[in-house]
Amino acid sequence: MRGRFTAVVARWGRVTDPGAALQTLSARDPSGLCAVEAARIADPPQPPQGWDHHPLLGREDVYHLSPHGIAADCCHSNAIIRRTAEAALTPTLRLRWSWRVDELPSRLPEDTLLTHDYLSVALEFDDGRDLTWQWSCALPEGFAYHCPLEHSRRRETHIVVRSGTADIGRWVDDERPVLADHQAAIGGPAPARVVRSWLLSGSLFQGGTGRAEFGRMELLDRDRVIRVL
Repeated sequence: MRGRFTAVVARWGRVTDPGAALQTLSARDPSGLCAVEAARIADPPQPPQGWDHHPLLGREDVYHLSPHGIAADCCHSNAIIRRTAEAALTPTLRLRWSWRVDELPSRLPEDTLLTHDYLSVALEFDDGRDLTWQWSCALPEGFAYHCPLEHSRRRETHIVVRSGTADIGRWVDDERPVLADHQAAIGGPAPARVVRSWLLSGSLFQGGTGRAEFGRMELLDRDRVIRVL
């Protein structure tokens, strides 16, 4: 497979106000891109309060607060937001969350480079690796695989927690044993702690749309409950 991108880069001088310059140019820009970028600079996308964008991805305007928690509307885009969630990785630690997926971003198994569009929740560990629990369109429940993207393959692993479309549009609850899933999917020495929770949405590769709402999300260890969302 071969291809190429053509890009135009505008390098603004240090004393130039890019927003004002784009507003001036927008009247002569039939594409409308200057006006769109000027509006984005004036009101940049912000993640829901308490969450931040993953530093390895762009600041995509995908997630917003909703009546039940956080909603994702991912159209031809990729986005990850995260927040601090500290807990020791003990054998009894569990992740519990509720979600309603209205549209899956892929109609093909998501474990290939060209079809890796998905919706999931994740935990990041103190060794820099993360484990995501994914709703797949076709991969079987319990199936685990390393991220097919080269830059993420060594640190990100997916487990399919739901499969198919039978529950699309309905609120469902899931709960997972974190250490047991880590040992089954990743293996090797276990990290000591969970350090962050993530919400992930991707629809860039096939150009589709993923829509979901994430409700209550908690880390539980015996009688201790850490509210994440």
